Amino acid sequence: MHLTTLFPLALAAVASAHIQILYPPPRGPFIASQEPSFCDGFTNATSNRTLFPLNDGMISFKTGHPLWTLGFIVSTKTEASSFSDFNTSSGYQITVPFVEYTGSGQFCLPINLANSGISGIQEGANVTIQAVFDGGDGSLYQVRISALHPHDGKRQTHLFCELHKTVRRHHAIG
Repeated sequence: MHLTTLFPLALAAVASAHIQILYPPPRGPFIASQEPSFCDGFTNATSNRTLFPLNDGMISFKTGHPLWTLGFIVSTKTEASSFSDFNTSSGYQITVPFVEYTGSGQFCLPINLANSGISGIQEGANVTIQAVFDGGDGSLYQVRISALHPHDGKRQTHLFCELHKTVRRHHAIG
């Protein structure tokens, strides 16, 4: 096999090994090379926030990694632009504890922000949700900008996740 044939195949394998959050939608287009950066390189908040439910939300994502760890942190700062915006005096504001999972493909992870115990999580709040993912090759980050509502968005998140594997049983890390 020629090098020109192997290179695109190797590139495709590397690209599929990253994480890509599918719902809620991202701050900007997916660029794999930006994933190791804060908010996957998008440091400016957007004005088009996705409605996301306070209770029973789902985050949809895909990964090519066979073994991975994933968690979600949240900032209640309106214009989150650095890792420090996700901190309190006791550390990161974790909305979904870090979990270890085996398997590649498309998944949905339940997220219940109302039960997070994080100050500022309430109806109408503008929040930034950041995924922190490690598939064994270093931490990768992706961000979603949301406006929290008690019901709006709930139906959409569940319809989006209906056909994908839901991460329910997992091994909590930490």
